[in-house]
Amino acid sequence: MPARWRQLPHTADVRLQGWGREVADAVGALLAGVQSVVFGRVVASRPARWERWAPDPGAAPDLLLVELLGEAVYRLQDRREAVVVLDGDLGSARIGVASLPDDAKPLREVKAVTYNDPVLRREPDGTWTAEVTLDV
Repeated sequence: MPARWRQLPHTADVRLQGWGREVADAVGALLAGVQSVVFGRVVASRPARWERWAPDPGAAPDLLLVELLGEAVYRLQDRREAVVVLDGDLGSARIGVASLPDDAKPLREVKAVTYNDPVLRREPDGTWTAEVTLDV
């Protein structure tokens, strides 16, 4: 099952849901979703380089999800690069990063990934679902 994402109905912000066979697949789907929210499409999907992702080791997985997506938003908007893939788990992994193409023009600003109801859960069929809310 390929990783997929969708935008969920939300009152004022943008709620994204991603799912996949592994945690990294669900997270990767959300990373694509964030790009689509900002640019109207996925503008980068293949990593050009790898970096170590080493967040707070004591944080809960759903909070690590918020931290990683927050880092992705920061990089998209301030550094003109995209976090496109997670290799490993949220507590200790590598992230694949790509520079944005010159023609990638933002359509919307994301202020933050909120701590309101992040979700990271294993479904009964063994797949993973991840959800975050973007403050736009």
